[in-house]
Amino acid sequence: SIVYLNASSHSRANMDEFFNYALEKYRLLYLKYFNNPGNKLQIDLSPKTKKYFDEILSNENKWMYENTEINSLPDMVQHLDKSIGEIYHLADESFRRFVTLHHSVLFKEIPSLYMNSMSA
Repeated sequence: SIVYLNASSHSRANMDEFFNYALEKYRLLYLKYFNNPGNKLQIDLSPKTKKYFDEILSNENKWMYENTEINSLPDMVQHLDKSIGEIYHLADESFRRFVTLHHSVLFKEIPSLYMNSMSA
């Protein structure tokens, strides 16, 4: 019925509204953390990954209205997986570098740090 929204059309309208809201928030996160050289919290992506995100997210109209790659929330989650994987990769590399540079001090102090935490 045109006058009365049934539950399915009302839910669908809310999902469309939520999806558009999520698209907008996704792009704002991209602008803040991936494409903002002045931000101290910017994530330093590999050139290949940066190009992947820049191609689809740098143009607001293309992202919000001409986007053929992201058509649903599951599509968006799959797209986000690439950035999450990159963040894990960067954190792992950073930790490995830290251990390599500080392994002699780090592994000498771990037993005393552990014992100090047990007595607290």
